[in-house]
Amino acid sequence: MIDSTQDIANQYFPVVSVFMAVRNEEKVIKDCLDSFLNQSYPKDKIEVVLAVSGNDGTRSTLESYQSSQPTWLRMYENPHGGIAQGLNIALKKCKGDIVALYIGHAIPSKTYIENVVRILLSGEWDMVCGRVVPWTPSRDLIPNTIIQAFSSRFAVGTNSFTRRKFKADTIGHWHSVKREYVDKAGFFNESLVRGEDCDWYKRLIDTGARSCFSPTIVSRYRTIESFPLLFSKGFQNARHRMIASIRHNACLNKRHTIPLFSGLGIVVYSIFRKSFSIFAKAACIYTLISFLAAYAATIQKRSFAFTSLTALSIITYHTAHFLGSLAGIVNGLLIRFGSKQEDSE
Repeated sequence: MIDSTQDIANQYFPVVSVFMAVRNEEKVIKDCLDSFLNQSYPKDKIEVVLAVSGNDGTRSTLESYQSSQPTWLRMYENPHGGIAQGLNIALKKCKGDIVALYIGHAIPSKTYIENVVRILLSGEWDMVCGRVVPWTPSRDLIPNTIIQAFSSRFAVGTNSFTRRKFKADTIGHWHSVKREYVDKAGFFNESLVRGEDCDWYKRLIDTGARSCFSPTIVSRYRTIESFPLLFSKGFQNARHRMIASIRHNACLNKRHTIPLFSGLGIVVYSIFRKSFSIFAKAACIYTLISFLAAYAATIQKRSFAFTSLTALSIITYHTAHFLGSLAGIVNGLLIRFGSKQEDSE
């Protein structure tokens, strides 16, 4: 168990287990592992535990790491292929005093683990999450406009931009937790297709774990590179998040409900007043605000096409979340009352 009265400066270095479920991550997993291999934290106090599925070249990349770093990287098969199943396989193999949930298509900053440990040894917090910065290796127009959309507060809320540490009552990105609370909360719910992290996070909070967001813990996240994929990803994330919330009372970030309640309010009010013009006016105002938000995010580009595509990215993202949340409410209620099974992927 971690002695939270100690500090890194006193040369106490708890073992940190980074665990992931990876599937078809051939293009990005090397960058992720390279970053964990070159952390400012002592290398012999880090272990990376992976559950692997899929049919691309991910395994060959991991096997080359494992041959050169047999104690640092451990790899296990995930025959089911599901995220929750893979996370459980990896989590059960973790030996660290701190366990850090992560994903294969993100890249941690050099001080990622060091800052996690500093915060968890402060005595104030038991779990921590951090900022995510979107990036792409592509120079194509659309991926970069999607990145600019995600740099807009109007598009994704304010948490990603804050420079202060604060108590996190809702899920952040890839939290790191003291092992004692993991032992109390148990493993991931394998009946969930997505939203397994929300459910796990809620159970960790229910054990008494104190959670915070820290801007010093930074990851780069490879962004989506097309509008159809942006819509599909946003729709499915919102849908499964809502299903998890309804089925298991899993935590739901308030900002995730803004597209749902805003869009639903406009639609219901328009129907109640029997006036399509109200809906049309609201849609025009929203489009104008989206364009202004896109302009603010892209002002240095000085390109109307770039700004317009950024606005389209914001609209696509919000629309996907609105429709996905509606679908999730319907699916969640049907599943909860036993008339439907959750979709598999």
